[in-house]
Formats: sequence, C-alpha cells, structure tokens
Amino acid sequence: MKTNRRKFIGTSSMTLVGIAFTNTLLGQSVSSLIKIVEETIPQKLKRAADLRNNQVTSSPVFRNRSGSNRNMEAALDIYNEVIVLDAKEVRAYDGIRKVLLQSKYKELEVLQVFSNYLVVNTVSPIFKERVAKEYMRLALGNKKFANQLNSPNDLLLASNTLLNQARIAEPDNEQFEAQYQKTVAKITQQTVVLDARDNPALKALKKINRQNHKKRFDHLTAAETKILLDKLLAKKPNTDRNNHIREIHKVYINKLVKGGDIYNAVKELEGLIKFDNSDVHALKMARKICIQYYRYENLENIERENDKVKESFWSKTALFDILLKRYQKENTGSISELEDILSNAASKAKSFGQFFEVNTRKIKVSMIQKIDPEAELGKLADSISGIKSAHAIDRFNVLCVKHYIEKNMRPQAVKVINIALRQNGLSLDDFLLQKVEEVNRHRIAEKPIHNERLNYLRTQLFD
Repeated sequence: MKTNRRKFIGTSSMTLVGIAFTNTLLGQSVSSLIKIVEETIPQKLKRAADLRNNQVTSSPVFRNRSGSNRNMEAALDIYNEVIVLDAKEVRAYDGIRKVLLQSKYKELEVLQVFSNYLVVNTVSPIFKERVAKEYMRLALGNKKFANQLNSPNDLLLASNTLLNQARIAEPDNEQFEAQYQKTVAKITQQTVVLDARDNPALKALKKINRQNHKKRFDHLTAAETKILLDKLLAKKPNTDRNNHIREIHKVYINKLVKGGDIYNAVKELEGLIKFDNSDVHALKMARKICIQYYRYENLENIERENDKVKESFWSKTALFDILLKRYQKENTGSISELEDILSNAASKAKSFGQFFEVNTRKIKVSMIQKIDPEAELGKLADSISGIKSAHAIDRFNVLCVKHYIEKNMRPQAVKVINIALRQNGLSLDDFLLQKVEEVNRHRIAEKPIHNERLNYLRTQLFD
C-alpha cells in the first residue's frame, strides 16, 4: 500500500501513543524504553549482574513479588534477551547458572542450560568446557544428582573427554588445559571411588596445595607487592576484593619489616587499620610489631582510634596497656588518665575474667604510684583461689615477684617462683607467701611454656 505524508504522520502519532500507553503500564519513560532497546550486550549483562547482586531495584513488572525473587527473575529475563540476540554468548549462560544456584537442588537444571546449546553446536570448545565442569562438579559433589545421570566415575571420564576436545581445539587456552589436568588428577587419585578422608593421594595433594598457597607471594619484592596492592585499591571495592586487599596489605607489611623498613611498615599498619577497623588480626599485628620495635607512640595512636570506634572493655584495656608502657618506658602520660580508662573498663566488665583483668591492672597502677599493693594482692589471691589455669595464676605470681623486688626482698621473690614450681618444704612465714601457696595449690601447667617462663624469671633474679 502506498504511504503518503499524511498517512506517515498518522501512523507515527499512533505509534507514539502506543509507546506512551506502554509507558503508563510499566511505569517507565519513553527515553528509558529507548535506552533499553539501544543497550549493547555488555550493557545488558552488566544490568543483569547488578540486579542479581541486588545493587539496583528491579523492573516494576515484578513489583508484586519479594525483592530477591523480583531481581532474580528480572536478571533471568535479561539473560534470555541476550541469548536471543546472540545464542553463543556464554556470559549469559553463566549468568543463568548463577541465578539458578540461588535456589537449592538446581544442579541438573544448570547442566541442562549448557547442554542445550551443545546439542545445537557440537563443536563449541567453550560450551564443551562448561558442560565438562558441570559433569565434574556433579561427579565430585552430590552423588544423588550424579546417579540420576550416570555413575560418578563415568561423569568424570566424560568431563575429561570434553575438556580434551576443548584444549585440542584451542591449544593456547590455559584454562582449558588447567581444567583438563584437574580431571586427569582426579581420575588418578580415584576421588570418586575413595572417601576423601581415607584417600592418601588426595591428602598429599591438599597438603602441597596449602603450602604453595601460603608461599604464593614469596617471590615478590616489597616494591612489587606495593604495585599489586595499589592496583587492588584502585578498583571498585567489594567484599571479596576487600579480603584480598587486607591479605596483600599484610604481606607487604611483613616484607617491609623483613627488609628493616619499620617506619613504612608502621605507616602501612595504620593505613590497614583505617581501611578496616574491624580486622582483629591487623590490630594484633600492629601491637606485635610496634612493641617489638618500640613504636609506642604509633601504637598509642592506633589504640586510641580503636577505642574511639569500639568503646569496648577490651579496647579500653588495650589502650591502658600501651599508656602504662609509655609511662614506664618513656615517662609520658599521666596516672589520672590511666585511672580514668581503667575505671571505664571496670564499668564495662561483666565476667570473672574481665574483673580479673581490671584487678591486675589496678595493682600495676599502685606499684607505679609506690603504694604498697599487698592488701590488693591478697584480695586478688582470694578471688582466684581454687582455679587451675596456669596462665592466670602466673600473672598473679609475677605481680607478687615484682612487689617483692620493689621492696628489695629478692629471696621472697624467688620463693614465689619456687612455690609455683611445686618445691615443698619452704618456710611460709609471710602473709603474702601463704596466699601464693594457696593460689598455686591447684595450678596445672598444661604446656611446657608455663614452667619455662617461671624458670627463666628465676634465672633473671639470680643474675
């Protein structure tokens, strides 16, 4: 039919009305509809991934369903759109796999997703690899699903065959080769026949892999590690990447310490703790390095920031400890601040162990104030009498030793250690020594280190 100008304008107007009507139903603007139509495949895949990861609100078409399901269904629709546009776009199939695995017992459906394409295109190396990986997962995973298809051993052999075909088709593809070698190893180790707990070959391999994993950054210099860290920090943050950043950060710090660059190591420690102030391992690392290399001021800054964020019993006792150390070693700080921090910690104490921590620190404050702590030591002894923990009892013992040394009573200090080491027949004509004997009566040294520390301290006293 011949179209003149008037008919063209009329038809175009009706088309715009139709678009506007559709826009009203879907709650989208005309411009947004045009934008979606003009999306490239990578843009569609990115939008689907954001939906799948709950980073955007899904289409209003699914508004009556729960948030997670709504996003998953919207993502699934986008992946299907991509497959219509390009049936060999493997990233769309990978996306469908991720959506399906959000629900339980979808393993066979996932296999079917990749198998369907492979039926149409039997020579595709990438889809052979995907099917092979699903076979391997089924063979090594839930035997219930594997048995619905074939025996696990047959599935592993099928996986090996497909991967061999894929690597022959693309000999430069390292991933295909790695997956093929994995199936060869699994077949050799008889992983689908022997229980992993009773499989010596598998155990040996896992041990080697663990050792190699720990050493995987050993070949890097500090400068190379810093380049790797900066590249990670420049990327968009996410949970998995943040874990890797923390790991590389610690590797870099250890390399700086090993190289003797303590200044930059401590600087990086402060940066790591700012990056994630909830990382207890980083805080422990900071305490160890700063104390070992006498960076007390840096550790004080770290502990103050940590306490400011957490305001907990343990953050306050940790801050107290470094301030006490600085007061004793560098003659900086004030007794009043130590007492205030300890008072705040005491107000947060709830367990026997926490009250014990407060009481031992109170005695330390009394000692640096030159106040005789014997009465407090007696009360502490009464509070822990009957416990068996050598760790806790020895902390009391060491406080008693320090007390006697301050009073220039070295024989009594040695006697405290002898009591702890169960040397009988000692004269206990001192009130505090009697308390020491009472507390140590039930002491159990489960680890050699407990008695080794006391013997070392006794040696120091004789010197």
